[in-house]
Amino acid sequence: VMEITHANRKAFAINSMFDRIIYPPRGRNGGSVGRNGRIYLESGEELRGKGRQTIPSGDRLILEMPGGGGLGEPFSRPLEMVAKDVLNGIVSVKSAREDYGVILDAEGNIDIGKTDQKRQSQAKD
Repeated sequence: VMEITHANRKAFAINSMFDRIIYPPRGRNGGSVGRNGRIYLESGEELRGKGRQTIPSGDRLILEMPGGGGLGEPFSRPLEMVAKDVLNGIVSVKSAREDYGVILDAEGNIDIGKTDQKRQSQAKD
């Protein structure tokens, strides 16, 4: 996330050329799509991804960069790699469960039984 304002809080103009605002990055080889980016003002107004736009005086431009698309089937990602991603703050516990089918206990250890059940039930859907 980037926040941009004029040093003296005056109005300023930008020429937007941001991709992946409307359409998220695609995944490859069965990977999930990434997250859309956003461009908006602190006051709440959403801006366009392309074109010249003015940021009013006293307001702040906020850019949220898009996330990349995934590579490969999320439920095929090795359990230990998902747990490591959670430990390193790259993936949340909720995302590990919902997006990768990996169930972690309170200490961050993989619950093999529940993970196997989750991944098998997802494969049937």
